[in-house]
Amino acid sequence: MSVKILGGLLKGFSLAIEDQEKTRATSVLLKRKIFDFRQNWDHFYFCDLCAGSGSVGIEAWSRGANQLLCIDLDAKTILSLKKKFQLIKQKFYEECSQRELLILKLEAENFLKDLEKYNLKYSFLQKRWVLFIDPPYERLSIYQGLKESLQKESFFCEVWIESDNLKGLTKDSWPSSLGNYNRSRHYQHGDHYIIQYVRN
Repeated sequence: MSVKILGGLLKGFSLAIEDQEKTRATSVLLKRKIFDFRQNWDHFYFCDLCAGSGSVGIEAWSRGANQLLCIDLDAKTILSLKKKFQLIKQKFYEECSQRELLILKLEAENFLKDLEKYNLKYSFLQKRWVLFIDPPYERLSIYQGLKESLQKESFFCEVWIESDNLKGLTKDSWPSSLGNYNRSRHYQHGDHYIIQYVRN
């Protein structure tokens, strides 16, 4: 199985999904809605938390994001992401030298707590980051950890959360505000949904 990049520099580029049991790519319809909302990602920095296939983050990079940071813990997923990034770098070396593609191997819950450890705290305070989080839907602790972090911190300009009403947290369980963040918009396809929070 593979998914294609919908627009930008890599339009039509196919991303192989090697382990369908561990990697669940965001549905094309939901992804299209995100990138119809914002087609040009110049001046944004994109963090794909629980990156999996990397399709959403690579889509943002393809459309101009200044940096892509993919975070996952699974060793096979990390290896697959490295192969994809290598293919992109071979074809678009100059663009990759100007707009970085980075991977971190760590638990999603720990990332938000350890920004300073990875020398990212200043960057997340000063730059226009978008955090996209799409964990395995049943990993409710990741969603709960995200809620707690947003109530305590004011790092991110935008947070996009993907889940499923049956397997994850229901759409209605996300409040209208979390700390300094307000719920802005949502998209739904079947039981799957994506919710956006923006800093007020």
